[in-house]
Order: sequence, then C-alpha cells, then structure tokens
Amino acid sequence: MTEPFLSDFLAAGVDPDEVPELAALASARPLLDAFITLFRGTEAEVLMRLLVLREIGREADSPRWSPDALRARFTYLDPVKLETVLKRLRDNALLAIGEDGHYALSDVGRNAVAAIAMLLRFGEEEDTELGFLTAQLAGLQAVGSITPEALGHLLSKLNDLTWHFEEAIASGSEFRILDARRRLSANGRWLERGTDILNRLLADPEVDFDIARIAQRIGLAQSRLARVDAAFQRALNKIESQRVTLGASGISSSDVSAWLRGLDAPTLAGLAVGAFAAVPELALLAGGHELLDRAESQLEGDVAGAAIDAGL
Repeated sequence: MTEPFLSDFLAAGVDPDEVPELAALASARPLLDAFITLFRGTEAEVLMRLLVLREIGREADSPRWSPDALRARFTYLDPVKLETVLKRLRDNALLAIGEDGHYALSDVGRNAVAAIAMLLRFGEEEDTELGFLTAQLAGLQAVGSITPEALGHLLSKLNDLTWHFEEAIASGSEFRILDARRRLSANGRWLERGTDILNRLLADPEVDFDIARIAQRIGLAQSRLARVDAAFQRALNKIESQRVTLGASGISSSDVSAWLRGLDAPTLAGLAVGAFAAVPELALLAGGHELLDRAESQLEGDVAGAAIDAGL
C-alpha cells in the first residue's frame, strides 16, 4: 500500500503552495521528520527509540558514546534490537556518528529530546498543559520571541479551565466542586507566573498590537478564574445547608456518598444484590379522597357505557 501524497488531502485543484497555513509546517520539515521517526510504528518500537535517545542525551559531561559504551549501557536490551534502533535514529538524522565511530545527539535530536523531557516533567504534575504553556511562554519571553500563537494557546487553556469550573458548579455535585477547587489550587502558581509574564509584556511600549490584544484577553480570563474560588465556596455553602443527616448517627448523606465512591465495582454490585427488582413492585399509596375520586370516575364510565348499549 503506497503512502498518500500531501496533495491527496487537498481539494481538487488546490496546490500545497497555495495554502499559507502549510508554509510554517513545511519550513520545519527536519524537526517534523524527527518526530515522525520517533513516533511511527508500534508502541514498543516508539518506547525503545525514546528510551535510547533520552539515555544518550542524558550524559551531559560525556555526550559522545562508543558502540561498546552503548552496549554496556543498554545491557537489558536485546543486542540486535538495539542495533536496529540505533540504525533508525542514525539514518533519520537524530543521531550523528563521527569519523571515530562514536555516537552523539544531532542538533535536531537534542531539540526533540529537550521538548519531550519538558513534557514528561510536567506530566508528573496535575494539569500539565497549563504548566507547560506557561513555562514555554517564559522561555520565549526570555529570548524576545513571544508570538500571538503561543499566547493564544494559553488563552484557550484558561478558557477551558473556566468552562470546566463553571460546569462543576452548575452540576451541584459536592465532589465535582471539591475536585475542581483542588485543580484550581494546583494551578495557582502557574496563574501567578502567567500574570508576571503579562505584566512585563504590557509594560513594553513597543509590544506588537496582536500580542497586546491577546495578552489583555488573557488578563480577563485570569480575573475570571480568580473569582471562581469564591463561587466554589458559595456553592459548597449551599450544599452544606441542604445536607441530610441520617438520624442521630451524625453520618450525613455526603459521608455515605463518599463511602460508596470509594468502593470498587464488585463490592457495589454485592451491595445491590436483592436491593433492586427487574420490574419495580410499587405499593398502592392512596388516601380516602383519592379512592372516592377513582370510584366516582369508574362509576360514571360504567353508566355511560350502559346508556350506549341501551341505545343500540
């Protein structure tokens, strides 16, 4: 099966050179090829390439590796598979090999490893995206190369967080609200750093108009998030006022719900045995007035039916 060409994805009569949005991607083809090399194939193949590339780049003091040193470093890998991985990385310019036969990361390979390392670092924390985007902006600002696109990603994330928190409040679920509140608290330091970046951006009289416009919108989004905690507290106070206590036990409905949420599926299924019926058996609950109304309606129907029969 042959791989499709780029033109196959475009509408009839459209040339790739006529699509401005493709220009930036096309100019970054070496870096894109590096990621294609890393992430094409099965999960096991991808993991092995990332493992080998990261370990080779981890040695800052001695960045050049002899073949023997690599085999000694990766004794837990099959030697043939290791050679296959090294060859693929070398053939696709992620690894460079000198005249002495020693391996080292290429410039593109090091950039790819650095980007992946940052993502993995933030992957250890809650809500990795906001931390990654804020750190990325801080780095771009340090070298004076912040772009509207980079700011737009941060604005989109802040709006997404606002939507998530508003949904939690609207649900009326104590547990969703508490989870959202913890998420907001975990992101507090990134919101503060984002505010510092915005203040420095807007303090620059020569800042680009598009950058200033998006920065102001980010400031508004951060202001909305700053008010969310008070909304969380109001929603929790409302839930507290409606909380039901089970008799004199001191156990509330929230305690029961939290206990049930902590059980696994088999335990919950065991508790449900005998508690549910396939067809609910509803007892007749009616007072005297309801019974008289039903009897009167039935009698009127019987009289009307008899009159019709007599007429026939």
